[in-house]
Amino acid sequence: MVKFLDPVHRVALPLHKQCISNEPLDARLAAIREAIASGEDPNELGGWKNPGVGRPLHYALDDSAQHDYTQLKQNLPVIELLLDAGADPRLPSLKPGRQSPIEELEAWLRDYNKGDHSTWAPEDLELQPFYEAALQVMKKAVSALDAQATASTAQALIETAPASSGSCFEKQNPC
Repeated sequence: MVKFLDPVHRVALPLHKQCISNEPLDARLAAIREAIASGEDPNELGGWKNPGVGRPLHYALDDSAQHDYTQLKQNLPVIELLLDAGADPRLPSLKPGRQSPIEELEAWLRDYNKGDHSTWAPEDLELQPFYEAALQVMKKAVSALDAQATASTAQALIETAPASSGSCFEKQNPC
């Protein structure tokens, strides 16, 4: 869901704000835990724009306001906390291209792995270890979400299947 706010009262939602805050990491993690406990949705679109275009995971991966990326490179625990709270790294943003956080990471790493870094800023090159680690935890989360969906589908099929004694082949009437 997108929250439309009165233009005079635009504020970032707590999860979005803490993903790019300059507060110490421990304070940001505590604020994220508090926001999640109070019912904030880790998949909600929001942020500084009205309506927001990104989800908390998008903000945890890209803080264009921070030119040295000091806080951003510390965000792996933030990402893990959001994923543990149910953030889905497959959900897209509303930015042009509508990429998910995992797609954004894969695209960045594809460009990085091409090897020509002559036009890259040193600060951008320093993001590679963080982005690699973030991609791995997101892929693990996607596997868990897929397994959970498969288990839920199987359970639903079992619950809706008609009870029968014997197989369809043993009966005179078709199933």
